[in-house]
Amino acid sequence: MSWKDFEENAFKYLKNEYSNFSFLKFKKHGGSNSNIPDIEILKNNNSLFFLECKLKESQIGQFVVLKDLNSSSFIFSSANKGNELRAQAIIKHMNDQFEYYSSKKSVALRCSKNEMIDSIKSYLSSKKVKFLISSNHHSDFMKYPIRFTSADNVEKHFEISGVYREKKSGSSNLPAKDLENFKNILGMKFSSFKIEQSKGKTFVSFGESAPKSPYLKNSLYFLSKKNELHFEVRKLSNTNNSNVIFKLEPKKEIKTDDSKLFIESLNT
Repeated sequence: MSWKDFEENAFKYLKNEYSNFSFLKFKKHGGSNSNIPDIEILKNNNSLFFLECKLKESQIGQFVVLKDLNSSSFIFSSANKGNELRAQAIIKHMNDQFEYYSSKKSVALRCSKNEMIDSIKSYLSSKKVKFLISSNHHSDFMKYPIRFTSADNVEKHFEISGVYREKKSGSSNLPAKDLENFKNILGMKFSSFKIEQSKGKTFVSFGESAPKSPYLKNSLYFLSKKNELHFEVRKLSNTNNSNVIFKLEPKKEIKTDDSKLFIESLNT
C-alpha cells in the first residue's frame, strides 16, 4: 500500500469524522499533481483552505534550481510555480558553498534548520495549506491515529531535513519518430519480439526470454513491466533537474496534535 492509498483513506476519514458539519464539503485533489494540495475544504461551497496528506517519511515543498557552471552559481528555475522568495536564503547559502553542492548528484542540505522551516511554511502559505494530516499507516487509524498538524507547527511535529539532488525529469510515451530506432535496438539483442501500439502507447512482448534490465541503449529507453513477458515502452528524458527537496519525518514523542485548532478553523 502507498501514499495514494493513504490520501484516499484520509479523505474518507475526514468525510466520516466531520459529517456533522453540514456546511462543509471535502474535495480530493492530490495524486501525482503536486501543483494543487491533496484535499480542499469548502464552507458553504466557498474554498476555506487545503490539507496535505503525509504518510510516514515524506517530501514537501521541493523546488528546481538551475546550475550555471560558468558563474558557479545556482538560479531559481522559471519552471517553478509559487513564491520565489522562499528559496532565496537557501540558494544564497548554496552559492556560498557551490563546490560542495555541485560535486555530487545528491548531498544533504547544510543550511540552517530555520531556513528550511521558513521555506516550507512559505510554501504551505502560498498553497493555502493550513494543516497537514499524517499517519504511520495507510489505513489502520485505530492503531496509528491520524495526526493533525497546523502549518505553523510543522517543526514541532516533524523532524525536518533537506537534500540537493539531480535526477531525470521523467519519461514519456515512445514518439513515432523513435519507433524504427527502438526496433533496431531490440533486434540487436533479441531474435523474437512483437510490438503493438494502442492509444498512443507502445508495448513489446517477448517469447520465452525477457530483458534482465529494464534499460536499453544507455538508458535511452525504459521497459515498464506489465507481466513477465509484456512491457510498456517509455522514452527517458535526457534532461536532469536539480532539485532542493525537504523531508518530513514524524516525531515519535508527540502525544497530542492540532485537531482542536483544526476544528476551530472549520468554525471560523
